[in-house]
Amino acid sequence: MEVPTFFFGSLQIISDWEKNKSWLPKARIDEVLNDADKVKSWLEEKEAEQQKISGFNKPAFTSEEVYDKVIDLQDKVASINKIPKPKPKVEKPLKNEADSKEKNTSTSNSTSEETSSQTDQSTGDTAQSSNDKVESETEAHDEL
Repeated sequence: MEVPTFFFGSLQIISDWEKNKSWLPKARIDEVLNDADKVKSWLEEKEAEQQKISGFNKPAFTSEEVYDKVIDLQDKVASINKIPKPKPKVEKPLKNEADSKEKNTSTSNSTSEETSSQTDQSTGDTAQSSNDKVESETEAHDEL
């Protein structure tokens, strides 16, 4: 009897794991590989027994037994194959943030100094005009 082709497909998937899916747990991969070896050796033993038995006796194994073992193995392979790749840990660079804050602070300080000097000039002009207004208002209030 030939080994089902999806058995070899499962073995191909397992061999691809080591190259393409390095995040999979090594213990689980080894477990599946051991199970695959057991299924393969069980099948070889049964085939050897079948060779010794004549064609009129009860068979050493049935195709249903083979499919059950292979499907169990395939389920294990599928469960491991579904393990998603873990998301990479993104560490925010604290040093870069501190540097950028210092740059922003120095930039805003120089900007605020320029603004404050302009404001001081405007305030001086405004202060003179407001003093003039206050004097004229006090004169108007004297009449009361």
